[in-house]
Amino acid sequence: RLCAIAVFAWGHAFCGLNARSSSWPTRQRATAVETKERPADEQFSKDELATILQRYVKKGDISSVKNEFQKLADAGSAPPPAYKQVLKVIAEAGRPKDAEEWISFAEAQKVSLSGAEDMLMISRLEADDTEEAMRSLLAYVKPTLKMCRRLLQRLTDEKKDLKGATRLMSCLPAMGLQPNFAMYKSMVRSAALEGDMKMAEAWFRQLKDDKFQADDQIYVALIRGCQKAKDVEGAIRYFNLMLAAERKPPKQAYSAIILAHAEAKEVHEAVRWMERMIEANCDPDIECYESVLDAAAARGEKELRADVEDQWLARKKPDREVFKALMRVSAKHGDITSTNLWFERLRKGGYKPKPAVNEWKYLLKACEASQDKFAIDEAQKFFNRMEKAEVKPDAEAYNLMIQVMAKAGKPKYALRWRKRMADAGLVSPNSLQFDQIIKAISGDSSTISADYAADWVQFTLSAGKKPGASAWSSVIQAYLNEDRPDDARQWLEWMQQNGTAPSYDVYLKFMRSDDRKAASWHDQMEDAGIPPTAESFNLVIKSFSFVKGKQRMQKTEEWFHRMRAAGVAPDEETFAHLIAAAARSGKPEDVDKWQAELTESGLRPDNRVYFALMQRYLVERDPLGVRQILDWMVLKGNRPHRAAYNLAIRAFAEAGDMKSAEEIYRRLEAVGGRRDERTFYFLIRGHVYQKSPKSMERARAWLKEMLQMDVRPSFSIYGALIQGYAQLQQPKEAKEFLEELSLRKSWGPDRQAWLDVLRPALRCFQKAGDEEAVAKWTDFLNDKGVEINLEEEAEAEVSDDSTQKRPQNATVSRKFKKGQVSSVEREMKTLQEIQDAGNKPEIRDFNRVMKAFALSPRSRYSMARAFIEDNLMPVVEPNENTWTNLLRCNRVGDGKRGIFTIEWMSSLGVTVRRTHIEVAIRQLFDDYKAEKIDSVQLLLEKLLQALPEKSHLVTYNSIIRISAEAGLMEISMDWAKRMRSENFWVQPNTCYAVAKAHFKKGDEVSSLWWIDQAKEGDRGATAQSRLSRFVETVTRDDRSRGIIKTLFPGYGFLRIDEPPFEMIFLRSSLGKTAPKAGTRVSYNMVLDEKTGRLRADNLSPAREDPGLVDRLGNFIDRLVVDSEISKKEVPYQQIIEAYARAKHPEGAARWLQKTVDARKPSLQGYNAVIRSFAEAEEAETARSWLQRMRLEGLRPDLSSYKPVLQAFASKGDTKVAEELWQELSDSGDADDDAYCMMLQAYCAADDAEGVKVWVDRFEWEGIQLNWPSFTDLLRFYLSQGNLQKAFALSNEVALSSSFDTGPSAWLKQLEAAVKLKDGSHAEKVARSMTHFGYPVGRTGRGLLQEVLSEDSFQALSTSLQWDTEE
Repeated sequence: RLCAIAVFAWGHAFCGLNARSSSWPTRQRATAVETKERPADEQFSKDELATILQRYVKKGDISSVKNEFQKLADAGSAPPPAYKQVLKVIAEAGRPKDAEEWISFAEAQKVSLSGAEDMLMISRLEADDTEEAMRSLLAYVKPTLKMCRRLLQRLTDEKKDLKGATRLMSCLPAMGLQPNFAMYKSMVRSAALEGDMKMAEAWFRQLKDDKFQADDQIYVALIRGCQKAKDVEGAIRYFNLMLAAERKPPKQAYSAIILAHAEAKEVHEAVRWMERMIEANCDPDIECYESVLDAAAARGEKELRADVEDQWLARKKPDREVFKALMRVSAKHGDITSTNLWFERLRKGGYKPKPAVNEWKYLLKACEASQDKFAIDEAQKFFNRMEKAEVKPDAEAYNLMIQVMAKAGKPKYALRWRKRMADAGLVSPNSLQFDQIIKAISGDSSTISADYAADWVQFTLSAGKKPGASAWSSVIQAYLNEDRPDDARQWLEWMQQNGTAPSYDVYLKFMRSDDRKAASWHDQMEDAGIPPTAESFNLVIKSFSFVKGKQRMQKTEEWFHRMRAAGVAPDEETFAHLIAAAARSGKPEDVDKWQAELTESGLRPDNRVYFALMQRYLVERDPLGVRQILDWMVLKGNRPHRAAYNLAIRAFAEAGDMKSAEEIYRRLEAVGGRRDERTFYFLIRGHVYQKSPKSMERARAWLKEMLQMDVRPSFSIYGALIQGYAQLQQPKEAKEFLEELSLRKSWGPDRQAWLDVLRPALRCFQKAGDEEAVAKWTDFLNDKGVEINLEEEAEAEVSDDSTQKRPQNATVSRKFKKGQVSSVEREMKTLQEIQDAGNKPEIRDFNRVMKAFALSPRSRYSMARAFIEDNLMPVVEPNENTWTNLLRCNRVGDGKRGIFTIEWMSSLGVTVRRTHIEVAIRQLFDDYKAEKIDSVQLLLEKLLQALPEKSHLVTYNSIIRISAEAGLMEISMDWAKRMRSENFWVQPNTCYAVAKAHFKKGDEVSSLWWIDQAKEGDRGATAQSRLSRFVETVTRDDRSRGIIKTLFPGYGFLRIDEPPFEMIFLRSSLGKTAPKAGTRVSYNMVLDEKTGRLRADNLSPAREDPGLVDRLGNFIDRLVVDSEISKKEVPYQQIIEAYARAKHPEGAARWLQKTVDARKPSLQGYNAVIRSFAEAEEAETARSWLQRMRLEGLRPDLSSYKPVLQAFASKGDTKVAEELWQELSDSGDADDDAYCMMLQAYCAADDAEGVKVWVDRFEWEGIQLNWPSFTDLLRFYLSQGNLQKAFALSNEVALSSSFDTGPSAWLKQLEAAVKLKDGSHAEKVARSMTHFGYPVGRTGRGLLQEVLSEDSFQALSTSLQWDTEE
């Protein structure tokens, strides 16, 4: 380019030379550039000068040019214009140093170069040294406006340096120059096109102040700038200014406003402006129509979109580009039908050439973007049509097919298309669009796991191509979507190891995925050198706004100040989260403070701020305040979003004002807002809470409207309806919604949620006498791992209610120590006292007597039956527990009487429950094994005849299971065959129980047969799931199980699942183990020889037998070798868990190694091994497995650390505990229990300073003590002799709702006070103990008598009203 400029420049100079220089003869010839001297009269040709310049441009050697000109000057043949042309070429080459050297050379030759300063500045501009060019211009003695304009043009048009251009324009007055119209125009246009509308408007005002008239191009630039800044109102304002200036808006002005409306999805406004454009005789171009159609498609405006299409085709004869635009819009939004329609019109329209591969690809793109389940079939059909039309597919077409298969969840098809692409010779690292394919797999498919997307990344690397940042980001997002944060973090590390730095967006994904770790990820982002933004700070502040306790306000304010310290200006969202945090904390003064600071910051409240204010009034139970804020949003010109309307509906619904709630719904409907699941949930729940048939009709009507709007009901909605109908005793409707709920996939609800929904439904079915429904839905709950006993809960509720309703003087106290098992005589006496007090006994009072009959060492069946007939039935109706206790009155040899009892119950019209049937059958088989009866067949037949047909399924399953558990396998099999002959199927639970019985007897073949039979009742179960359930059933302890309810110094109570529902045990029966309250334990029931009453003995934490687990492991190993079961179908996790529960860590570790050999080990597997070693007090081994886990590429979670931390804490090893705590804290997973373990470690180490540090930390961070840490801390204070701290701690816990202190905590303090002979403190402890409802008891009174004088003890006894007889 420069050579051409040199030749062109020399041509002009040579012609000018002939015209202007009279002293230069036209006949003189320029000599060639040689070393020999030339004659003075010989002319200098332009070809020779061009040769010199070409050589310079090529080599950049200015010295050679100077040498050549020096020779010419010596010969007198170098004309002055030639010097100027050389300078021009140097300037265009961007070599300012050469330019300065040439100017000096020309001055030495006494050649005057006009415009040398301009050329020098041009050279600096061409060298991209804008700053030096600016300085040189400002240093000129007399700069010209032309050069200033040239520099400005360079800054605005090429460099896009608005700051530099503004600086230049500001300096012009100081140089005595006035900017002209072109310069103002350049500034306005450049600023507008860059989207800096503040600067553009400022220069526009300056232009008008200097009396210039803006032309069409300036107005169009301003309108386009507003479009770019998404300021539709600003664009319209400049359009109106253009009209006011009496200028006719050109086509570009209309187009910019149409595009602005379309980008804002304001379709109707865009169409209105398009009509206005047509009225102004301006035809909208393809871009306008395409943007409007795109916006209409995005908004779902099908009719409007069709009208615009028809109008376009009617105004202009469609050509190829029109059809392509129509196809582009349809394809973008996945509209396969429309895309195919426009393609067919293009194909049949006679356009030449025929549709090429690019047009065919629109069809494939439509399939790729479509959410239709048949898109995969359509894509294959279009691809086949393309090949049939002899159009050769390119690499992009194959990539689109792969993406369609990936999105449809067809990994095998995707691989097949990749093979077809390879067969076509189109596969190469550059042809496969790896990033797009990975994004399609991970972003849109709900059926392909993130692991499949990860496989494509591996394939990308193996193909020698480096995945882009978007591919890594897509895989990370896929893992986060599947709630697998550990895998996502692992991929983040691999991303960094492969040389791809995580972007700001990647960190935001992690921050959005887990609110609890948002602050940690924000710190990592800053450590990586990525500057934080308002969005990132807002995510952290938002996460802390949901934290409970003191940390909420403390942390949100801390991060707010940190945000300002980082130089990031808070926006409306920031203040919205701060206001929401204050509202949730119930601090209206802080709400007002943040609202005032928002106003002082010059920010205008947006929807998020108003929504936070609405939350304040929701917390305050003020629905009118909520509606006031909603109305204020509308008055201020804000368009409330759906969540705001939902919150208002919720506020009125919770207040019971359903009329106002429905009014808010109609307002939402009127503004065109989309109603979602939460909208209908608040309405339905509000009507359910009205508890009337009419309100339930309204609730059902809202459900119907919800379904008509294609909104999928959630678990909560079905749960509310089921609870509502159950409370109104409408079992038919409750059963209807239960059936529908069970058929839907509900991933959200936990066990408690199912229990809350089904408890009232089961009671409703029970009251209606629908035994089949009770049995069915009880089994449903059991399958989900939820246990329920309706009668126990009913009695507990009656007890609570009666305690509240019965007059104080009518309450009869039971004169025996808590925990003592009551005798028949005592319970009969208590019942009589209730009647003597003028009160009607309730069923719970009678059932206490029945329980005493059942627990009697000898059979009291006749007395119990007579009691029911003579005393109970005339007063109240017996319930399920009554009949269960009657059946349990039978002893060995009384099995027949159980069957007769069932017959009697049926004759009375009593509903016979599953519990009754199983008690009778179990007693019958116990008698048969003890040879008390010769045969059970006739008795079982008699039982079936006494029961209604709907109970036969339960009865058959009970007979099969109980006979197998009793070791009577032949009877079990005979009844199974009979059951099949009567078209009943054996329930899966029964199959696994019988398989377990066979397995324990050593009959593995029969076990396999029964496992296989389970698939009939559980048709969706795989071989792995059936083996898993079998393993869980076999490793379940056969001993009775219960949960430790309360613990006292010498005894405790278990909560059990069958009458008498509570069992006393001695602390000595715990052995060396010390399980806490809430621990599930196994026990044996024995008869206490001293008291003659039953009690639990030989308590141990519920766990499996190691020998049985070993047998089971060997059995599974043989299955893999001798059958078709593959290693991948082995339930490794369940076996590992069984070994862990059996306190056999070596076995758990061995099976974890087998998992490694078969497939990638799971986090849960490692956690089970770590837990088993930790519970076996092998802390160092547990820690080594924690390290091994990391080496396997798995990130330990909270469940990994806690057992190891507990093991070292129990030993008082604070050094290792601190190391583990630091690791856990760095991971962001530490919870309250981990804090408590650290406190326990320092208590066990008797480290007073460490205890103080951690207690202060608990108070500062709002951490709550748990029961073990409370007892350890209390013991520590007492061992240190610090009675006041121990007393203050006990009072604080007793006042909180975390857990009960129990009497032992106070008795320990009494013992410590006695030891230190501190009578006043002992008296204070006794008063607090009584105040919190714990009896001082004989032990406590004995301690007080040791430390108090006789008078003080009597005064205290009188003050606290102790019963001395007790």
